[in-house]
Amino acid sequence: MEGRKIRTVEKTCDSSKVCSTPSAYFYLGLGRTFRMYLVCCTGDNCKNAKPKLPQVEKKVNGKQCPTCYSSSDVCHAKVVNCTGLESYCFDVATTTYINGQRQRSIMKGCTTKSICASINRGQADLLTGADVVEKATCTPEISRGSQSSALLLPTIPVLLLQKILL
Repeated sequence: MEGRKIRTVEKTCDSSKVCSTPSAYFYLGLGRTFRMYLVCCTGDNCKNAKPKLPQVEKKVNGKQCPTCYSSSDVCHAKVVNCTGLESYCFDVATTTYINGQRQRSIMKGCTTKSICASINRGQADLLTGADVVEKATCTPEISRGSQSSALLLPTIPVLLLQKILL
């Protein structure tokens, strides 16, 4: 649903390894964003700890990614323009168990280099809060203007190799 804002603040005890999780910003298409910021603290310092959510970026940057969000096994992706520092495309499928019920989620969209690195290091569970991460990939997106020249790059080494062998 476009325009609907859901904000949750969760206070919990967790392993200190989550403290290295970067703030997250995903764009899921149709005006839907996911923003997350962790505050790690101990003792009385936690009483006044407040998250600083990353700002919603609106300026398009020339990158594009397939985006969708689904709480079923099917996600109909639509290609959208990425914004701000988002230059990577992610694809994450997760399963969470709530009161014994299996809830599957599929998320695809634009994100930043740091979030992509976390996903590729196998830390998608820290970003999504899922019990099981079934699939988690993240790749750089090529800007529309660079796509035609980028397609030629794999042929250059082959041409050079042929020249040397002749």
